[in-house]
Amino acid sequence: MTGAAHIAAAAVIYKYGRFNRPCLFFLAFASHFLLDATPHYELGLPANFLLGAGVLALLFQRARRQKDWGMPAAGLLGELPDANWLFSAGPVWHNIHSFFHFKKAFPASWPCLPLEALFLAAAVYLLCGKTQGRAG
Repeated sequence: MTGAAHIAAAAVIYKYGRFNRPCLFFLAFASHFLLDATPHYELGLPANFLLGAGVLALLFQRARRQKDWGMPAAGLLGELPDANWLFSAGPVWHNIHSFFHFKKAFPASWPCLPLEALFLAAAVYLLCGKTQGRAG
């Protein structure tokens, strides 16, 4: 799953969720494991980083305009488990992440890439929408 999809999904949870902030941040973090459990295609690090940076830039721009830094915070929480693979926070987190992560048991996961692109486009559309989303 691309980092951009994780970031955007977590930010959508924050923006449209109707729970208190701590609960929304937990759901944003937990969304990573749900998304990783679905069949998906793994992009290489450079493309993944560029897509994720683009979505984060959008979130920071929206946060500055709306004076609500919850969306980029939730987005970063949604991507946090993948950061463990880069920075090795410990074997426990690695094992938890690996347990939930999609196992490539199917012949090919590349057909999932267009579906993930549609998911990402829908999430970005929701993030850019004129509706206020989350109250307060």
